[in-house]
Amino acid sequence: MQALRIRAIAFRERSMWCAQCLEHDIAVQADDLAGLSVALRQALVDQIEISRDLGGEPFAALPPAPARYFAMYEAAEPPNADARAADPVGAIGAGEAFLVAPELRLVA
Repeated sequence: MQALRIRAIAFRERSMWCAQCLEHDIAVQADDLAGLSVALRQALVDQIEISRDLGGEPFAALPPAPARYFAMYEAAEPPNADARAADPVGAIGAGEAFLVAPELRLVA
């Protein structure tokens, strides 16, 4: 099984929570952090399934996120053990071929 590393930064923009993946330009929004985790998980699964249906490699056609999101990620504190345990995104299995385990950091 191929494991894919995908880092994401979560931040508030006005009244919405946003998550931006770094390695691949995928972004989602939600009203709260729980909804954000669900939306991020679904966006990643959808991307894998669409790529598989088209006969391509998941995420291959997506460029990296803009540089400002990499800077936000590096400036954010890594989650502590309690935050990781409470994070509902977790690893995403996509059939037998791929495993995605998003590394989500939160901008305070």
